Amino acid sequence: MKVTRTLALLGVLALLAGYVYFYEIKGGEEREEAKELEEKLFNFESDSVIAIDIRSIFKQFSLERADDGWRITNPVRTEADESTINGLLNSLKNLKYIRAFSAQKNELKDYGLVGRSLLVLLTLKNSQRDSIWFGDATPVGSNIFAGKGDTLVYIITATAKNNADKNLFDWRDKSVAKINQSDVREFKLKNRYGQFYLSKDSGKWQIISMLNLGFLIWVIVAIGIASPFTLWAIRKWLTNFAYQASPSIWIFLLAGIIVAGIAILSVTWQTASAADRNPVDSLRHE
Repeated sequence: MKVTRTLALLGVLALLAGYVYFYEIKGGEEREEAKELEEKLFNFESDSVIAIDIRSIFKQFSLERADDGWRITNPVRTEADESTINGLLNSLKNLKYIRAFSAQKNELKDYGLVGRSLLVLLTLKNSQRDSIWFGDATPVGSNIFAGKGDTLVYIITATAKNNADKNLFDWRDKSVAKINQSDVREFKLKNRYGQFYLSKDSGKWQIISMLNLGFLIWVIVAIGIASPFTLWAIRKWLTNFAYQASPSIWIFLLAGIIVAGIAILSVTWQTASAADRNPVDSLRHE
């Protein structure tokens, strides 16, 4: 009898454990995922978008994905800024609504979803399209109204609209030079330290040659200006002595050579230090 009762209790415990695991834990995760997916306004992957159209009564932009990145096709044809477009796609992909309610079609203009709205139209690789209309700001809070082309009005955060409501300068690629660091093999750099030529060998950068003697012109000019004044000061000082010796020109030449040598060593050390750095970083900073 006791054995039967014990087995019955174990069976009940097993059923309870199965209920907790399959319904509460596993089922709870699935319900949470389903709820999160239901709250999302978009269901796409960023790399599946091949074109973006942004339209309002004030401006219109068209962007298309090419083999080497995004390009603007309207109002001008030029390369687009990858980070700006990725920011827009990520904000749309993760966009969730806070609250939704129904409205009549003639009421949509009250929420800024007709006339003054901002439309973002996405074209996907499977030729499907998805879109959203951004409307006015809500009376309370920092949210906005949005629509998907039907009579449902969504309240969402303003982040996605801010990422879409940009001017032509924001969409354009602002890179001065496109450099792939791994593709750089030789490098010529001219900066305040001089000119140097570098080459990559087995993944390490080496100085092929460097020309940093342009500064010697200024050293010579400085010596040429300082020498006459120094000679005049020495002769003025020697007049206080009964026995005098005329200063030799070799003193000034020796001083100039010493100063030039110190300058060459200092600048050479600076150029060698600069050469050890990544040349792409040097170009970026210079």
